[in-house]
Amino acid sequence: MRIACVFNPISGGGRAERLLRPVADLLRQCGHEVVLQQTQVAPVGEWLIPTVSRSELVIVAGGDGAVRLVAPVAADSGVPLHHLRSGVENLFAKSFAMPWQPGPVLHAVSRCRHEVIDVGSVAGEMFTIMGSIGLDADVVHAVAARRRGSLGRASYLRPIIEVMRDWTPPRLRVVVDGEPFVDEPGMLVVANLRRYACGLDPARRADPADGRLDAVFLPAKGVASLVRWAALLPVGLHLRDPRVACRRGRLIEVAADRAVRVQVDGDAIGGPTRTARFEVRPRALQILRAG
Repeated sequence: MRIACVFNPISGGGRAERLLRPVADLLRQCGHEVVLQQTQVAPVGEWLIPTVSRSELVIVAGGDGAVRLVAPVAADSGVPLHHLRSGVENLFAKSFAMPWQPGPVLHAVSRCRHEVIDVGSVAGEMFTIMGSIGLDADVVHAVAARRRGSLGRASYLRPIIEVMRDWTPPRLRVVVDGEPFVDEPGMLVVANLRRYACGLDPARRADPADGRLDAVFLPAKGVASLVRWAALLPVGLHLRDPRVACRRGRLIEVAADRAVRVQVDGDAIGGPTRTARFEVRPRALQILRAG
């Protein structure tokens, strides 16, 4: 089998490459053709598409951002994807219990069982986990603006403090599959997977194979409201509160009362906007099943 191993050289301060090397060596020892490819700033058509399109499997070593970079190419090429977790959160790998040790990875590759999942898109950007508008999106953009290298949890502390200092929730008018959903101030999460950073998991019922995205709206009057929700989210108690709105749909349209920022899978995308369209791409991506 020809396997493309794509790694982010700065992920985890070089941890991605350190984890990938023994995996690649074992795969080669077992007769697989392995091509190592580090991520680049050049357009993907110059380096990623040629590598992935000629492969039968792509292993992505890095964080969720690296998965989001490779996933559109893997989807368009019909090549299954495996995530070798080496980022900050690794939500994609954790969602599917994807192994990172050489032996279990080889076992999964040898079994060669695939699963097909949905993905989402907004503003021309694909996401595999979730997208959002609100405090978290503003923090992600603040982190991106000051990023100079690899990220760790500490990279988010100062941006969180600075954003929370003056943050006020935008009024969001949200329509799901043509039906009015909410029209009030707060934060919106549009999820394909159940997992979210720090175990907060607002969309605990999301199913990546149902052909729909889960919209979860947390009403807020200010930062204090979101702090309250943050206390309930880890144990799922927010879903018992009638003020929290949840709905599944193929198309989630958003209009804000002011320019807002959007983040997907922990990445800042685009600039401030007053409108956004989150759409599902059903059964778009193949992944390698664990075990």
